[in-house]
Amino acid sequence: MKTKLLVTLTLVIFFNIRAQLINGKIFSNETKTPIPYARVGIEKNTFGVTSDEKGNFSIDLSNQDKNQNIRIEVGGYEPMIITFNNFISQNNKIFYLSEKIVDIEQVVLSPKKFIQKNWGINSKGKKIQFVYNPEKNKQSLSKELALPFETKKRAKIEKININIAYFESDQPVFVRYNVYDQNWNSIISEDLSILMNAQKIKDSEFSFDVSDKFIWVKGKFYVSFQILNSFKGEIALSGTVFKPAFYRENLANWEKTPTICPSLNIDVKVEK
Repeated sequence: MKTKLLVTLTLVIFFNIRAQLINGKIFSNETKTPIPYARVGIEKNTFGVTSDEKGNFSIDLSNQDKNQNIRIEVGGYEPMIITFNNFISQNNKIFYLSEKIVDIEQVVLSPKKFIQKNWGINSKGKKIQFVYNPEKNKQSLSKELALPFETKKRAKIEKININIAYFESDQPVFVRYNVYDQNWNSIISEDLSILMNAQKIKDSEFSFDVSDKFIWVKGKFYVSFQILNSFKGEIALSGTVFKPAFYRENLANWEKTPTICPSLNIDVKVEK
């Protein structure tokens, strides 16, 4: 009897060690509220998951390299980097992210000093598309797309626009944007996210007003977007060819898209 009990106990311990399914939750350190749709995964790797709308996540690390670091990341917050073993051994599996502190430059924009411009891709065609269909391809939700921009003069981003060729969804779609410097470091001081639905798409364009976020850029920078929640239906973004664009899956390094570029553009105010 003792032998059977010992064998059973050994097997339970063995399988608990081998099956490293981690359930956790992500909160804001300042507000103590859940952070929705944060990325959790192995740093510089395609393996990872995204927390749900309540900050909950579940990640299976059973077959992953224990020498890697785990990274938790979301725009507007300082990323958390923790060793594999510390991540697994943490008792309550509750993780707090601190809001990013960025010097926000509030400048009165005089019409004489700044001019309005639109930069990026404005194609509204339907022949070239980026298609999101989570029921057929769950990987599409793990991909973040970005376009490069460059300005010699200081500019303030007012709106971020994406052109929609087709939209069918059973629920609002959670879209997150980010702005990176030339080294792919996020420069935003708060999460840039919004719910998209058919009613908010005007003339095949979905716009996000960020004029109150005081996002100033100069030199080379990138603007990205990602569709995060699962839905029934299909969304297609207009696109074009032979224009530079980048993508990454989960927390992997950024790579160039083969030849297709999504139709993303920004409204800015630029110094004269």
